[in-house]
Amino acid sequence: MGGRWIKRQEPRALSALVVAALVAAGCGLSDRSTAPAAPAALRLALSFGEEGAATSIDSVDLVIRHPEGDSTVEVLRLDKGTVRDTVFIEPGDSLTFVLRAFGADGRLLYIGSAGPMNVPSGAPVRVEILLEPAILMLRPGPMYQESRLGSSGTVTVYVDVHKVDSLFGASFRLTWDPSILQLRNAVEGDFLQNSEAEIPTIFFVETNNELGFAACGVTRGGSPNVFIPGVSGSGCLATFQFDKVGVGLSPIQFATEQRVGPRLTKPDGGFVDGFEGLFLESATVRVVDGGRGH
Repeated sequence: MGGRWIKRQEPRALSALVVAALVAAGCGLSDRSTAPAAPAALRLALSFGEEGAATSIDSVDLVIRHPEGDSTVEVLRLDKGTVRDTVFIEPGDSLTFVLRAFGADGRLLYIGSAGPMNVPSGAPVRVEILLEPAILMLRPGPMYQESRLGSSGTVTVYVDVHKVDSLFGASFRLTWDPSILQLRNAVEGDFLQNSEAEIPTIFFVETNNELGFAACGVTRGGSPNVFIPGVSGSGCLATFQFDKVGVGLSPIQFATEQRVGPRLTKPDGGFVDGFEGLFLESATVRVVDGGRGH
């Protein structure tokens, strides 16, 4: 692996971002049921979150790939983070479905696929597609969560890195609304910890609950005379637990000012930078009063 430790970790469920339920209802929807191989209605219902979640997503499309190499691209209607759309496809064997989500600049942010699978005429077919980050990304999550003020328990927010190559250390400043949330504690994630060798890590957090931010850093350690490789893949850098102190919406974001903006470094001290550059995602926590929430 060229001196790199490859971290393999199951992706978070995208209430981790989104699960798209695609139901091919077939020709039974109309009098087309008497016609062989008529187009099947593919009904799409998916949500990219509520009120402030996944605001980075500007457009969504569905690519239908046929075994002979042909592809059909359907641009889906995205309204306030929700897709409710129907496309028609020709029934066939070994079809592959690829769901893609793009930012306002046209950059591919998330992608997921399912198949190959058969889509018969007149028979319901359910396809679930899990979207995952497609580029180097720093992402707090869950992207949306709701909790009730006065209920037991804390609000948990994790910070994940995705599609990174040779990560040795990371630093960032996480921000929130201090009138709604107060940070209780933070713990290191397991991404930079190596399960095949005892390589120590250094983790620190400096919290300012008055202004609503935490400066966080984690790095691999070891002897200065021994080369310590970086870690590649996707995984958790840190987990934060918040107390609820007020009602409202609190964005969970990364500060982007040059002095405190996120830094991802390689073993040689250079910056990690993907082909498209580091993308910063955001999340939202809603704290409600009364009987709503968890």
